[in-house]
Amino acid sequence: MANRKARRAAKTLLSREAILALKGGRYEDVDALGGTVRVAAVSAGARDAFELGLQDIPENERRKDFRARLVVMSCIDEDGKPLFTVDDIPALSALDAAAIDPVVEVAMRVNGLSQRDRDELEGNS
Repeated sequence: MANRKARRAAKTLLSREAILALKGGRYEDVDALGGTVRVAAVSAGARDAFELGLQDIPENERRKDFRARLVVMSCIDEDGKPLFTVDDIPALSALDAAAIDPVVEVAMRVNGLSQRDRDELEGNS
């Protein structure tokens, strides 16, 4: 028990202000598709919107365009603005899967999506 208290004491307990002052902006550049693609960690709200958007799709169709939807959600330009919109989903879905998969893998990792999360979102749980 004393050991647990010692570990707690070594950590800084964040205040409300400290948490709300946290800034996003985490991203990872990945070599894919013949160049470099910037993949961002999205906000909690953007992740919620992504998940809610998938719920609006019938369960038997959720796997369709999953990769493209994830790319739309997380790829940004040099200024941090989204590269794609939902209108780009058909074109992104038409890309070679092996070429886009490195982007998808990084998008899943930087956004904390596990394979289990993916299965649940696609309706495969």
